[in-house]
Amino acid sequence: MNLIQKFSISLIFLNAQSVFAVDMAMLKKTTERAINFLAASQVKETQGIKRFIGEWACYEDVDKTTPRIGDAGYSAYDSNLFTTATIHNSLAEIYKMDSSYSKIPGMLKLAMKNIILYKNEDKELPQFNFWQKLPIPENLLGKGETIDDYPYLRRGNHFHLMGKFVWYASNVQDDADDTSLAFTAYKLNQEVLGLTENNNPSWLNQPIAPVFDKWRDRNRTNFNIYNLTLGDFKETGAYLTWLGPEGIFPGHLMLPRVPEYIPFGTNDIDCVVNTNVIGALALYSEENAKGYKNACDFVNSKIRKNQHKRCGVYYPNEFNFYYTAMRAHASGAICIEESLPKIIEVTLENQNKDGSWDTANKDHIQSTAYALGALMKLPRKSAAVNKSIDKGVEYLLSVKIDEEKNPYSYWDGGVFFSGGRVFRQRVSFRSTPYTTALIAEIFVKYLNQQDQN
Repeated sequence: MNLIQKFSISLIFLNAQSVFAVDMAMLKKTTERAINFLAASQVKETQGIKRFIGEWACYEDVDKTTPRIGDAGYSAYDSNLFTTATIHNSLAEIYKMDSSYSKIPGMLKLAMKNIILYKNEDKELPQFNFWQKLPIPENLLGKGETIDDYPYLRRGNHFHLMGKFVWYASNVQDDADDTSLAFTAYKLNQEVLGLTENNNPSWLNQPIAPVFDKWRDRNRTNFNIYNLTLGDFKETGAYLTWLGPEGIFPGHLMLPRVPEYIPFGTNDIDCVVNTNVIGALALYSEENAKGYKNACDFVNSKIRKNQHKRCGVYYPNEFNFYYTAMRAHASGAICIEESLPKIIEVTLENQNKDGSWDTANKDHIQSTAYALGALMKLPRKSAAVNKSIDKGVEYLLSVKIDEEKNPYSYWDGGVFFSGGRVFRQRVSFRSTPYTTALIAEIFVKYLNQQDQN
């Protein structure tokens, strides 16, 4: 090989290295601007039932025209626990890594005030719901009727409901997903702010495991069709999504009712929900919960069988499952350790040349945030993983949105949640603050690791 050939190869190598060289100054500045955006966009005061203190904007979107739901393209602001709790938990993790972000404690305080609103005070055990109880929408009132003629039911606060049947149908049971995220929020809030009147309720002095152990995939006569398509024919012992009684085959308790009901009268087993529960139990050092090992086995089996694209009944993003599995592992769920090689293998082989990931050739930003978030939570990183992370970080920097008049940066929100089952690809939830908080957490962790090297 002559000198010119060697020089050319060296240039190619250097260019390959520099294409994804992360600009650390830009990364730090962008992270600060993202935190500024989250602080500015958080709701500071409750405005009737239009907005609630401590929340961030989220939108419920109709992606495919669905009878009695709406036409494709319809979108409505939605106040829910899931968005607030997840953003809260990312911000708390950021502050634990770097306490120089002084705006975060104030945001956590406001967010906790919001989370409290979703606790179901009618239940003996502490449970949380996706939505709050709200009055019947005025468009559903008949002639001479008033809001006081109807009970308050769980529903979105802005989504247009087509008929009273749909209003009742939105009145869903509390669920393990939101409840586990709320429990996690209480623990993280305490770690950052210390014990306060908002984050240290008396009921939290009891173990949280009974809340989930009461509702497991055991001794059931009813099975969810979506789960059956994934091969879940036998009792897994894993945690069920809904914290309430389901019907008995063939369809008892199928129709909406007061109090809350389970959609279609049939509970389900969701891999992402189980990772969220596992993570909360590990955070509270309650790995001795009755369903903990079964849930771990269920999660690991889904990873082993490469079902990450479909096992999330309510999570259509391909990399959401890996992200929540790694988040649970970082919270102390060491039972997921055996699945780390598989998570790494599948994540690396699905990265695009530009550093992004995608779900069915779309939703690049959200998919990249989840895939990158999973890799960042690995306790040990190989050279290949680090290279992949560098490429992913550079991609996210390239698609950020900077406001000119304000010191804010953010990323357009992608699909992070859906209506599940038959609505899995039809009704979805998107939130720019949610996506921005997730990416900000990734960036802070990346900055910290670079400082340690």
